[in-house]
Amino acid sequence: MSNRSTKNYREPDKWVVEGELAINAPGKITKNGQEIELGGTKAVDWNNVQGKPSTFAPSSHTHPISDITNLQTTLNGKLTASKVAAQAESTATDVTGLKNDLNALLAKLKAAGIRN
Repeated sequence: MSNRSTKNYREPDKWVVEGELAINAPGKITKNGQEIELGGTKAVDWNNVQGKPSTFAPSSHTHPISDITNLQTTLNGKLTASKVAAQAESTATDVTGLKNDLNALLAKLKAAGIRN
């Protein structure tokens, strides 16, 4: 009497399921005679990938800003040169003059909403 059925059977060193999947000792799995690893790093042969699309490259396309949640609001909140009033380079010749120039810059940053 054979130990084989149409669905699966046991050989001395492995189980064969549907005639395709074999679990070999110690822990080796083959499909159609080709070793596979579950969760491993071994690459799958491209020809064995079933149900794959015929093309992969997306067609060239664009999206309006409104398609991306809060994008325009986020972009509007970004720092731009126009948000801060122009500040001339310091020509201070002493600490007091330098402090005054720095405070003027800080006031402009605060007025622009960049600094609290």
